[in-house]
Amino acid sequence: MSAVRAPWQQGALDPLCGLYSVINAIQYTAPDPGLFKEDASVLFGEIACELEDHLGAGGLVGYGLTRRSLCVALRTADTWLTQNYGLKLQSNWPFYRSPNVGLATMLGHLQSHLFQPRTAVICALTGCIDHWTVVTELTSSRVRLFDSCGMKFIRTSSVGPLGSDDTRYQLPSTQMAFIQVQEAT
Repeated sequence: MSAVRAPWQQGALDPLCGLYSVINAIQYTAPDPGLFKEDASVLFGEIACELEDHLGAGGLVGYGLTRRSLCVALRTADTWLTQNYGLKLQSNWPFYRSPNVGLATMLGHLQSHLFQPRTAVICALTGCIDHWTVVTELTSSRVRLFDSCGMKFIRTSSVGPLGSDDTRYQLPSTQMAFIQVQEAT
């Protein structure tokens, strides 16, 4: 019987959803669900130490991660995965310099990326929540999540671009990391 993929859950009082999103994206995209499960806490510690060097302990625990600190976490994870598993964590921020991308364009790129094997998207959700999460699938009615707070999905109709007042959740285009795990060469 194969292992079941389940997201790691963050504590109720910590703002570490960004760090958990990196761990959960790797857990979701790993070639074998059980491959990474035993070492997730080791990688979590490696990333936390690297972020503490960049932000200080108060910055990490008090304020959560910015896009820049999430990049540090992804680079640390990539190095660790290559050394320990022979895997390459590729990350791409396709809209980093495009804050005004339309929702249809953004969702189209997201869906195209998620059709590829071993992919996920780490993105910020704003609006009624301020949270980093992992998107694993996009349908006409749902955005499926692999999330550290236990959210399984959000309705596509409740999502809009940053600044939209008529939606529950906003997806800032500049805060999306397209992730893919591949064999290192």
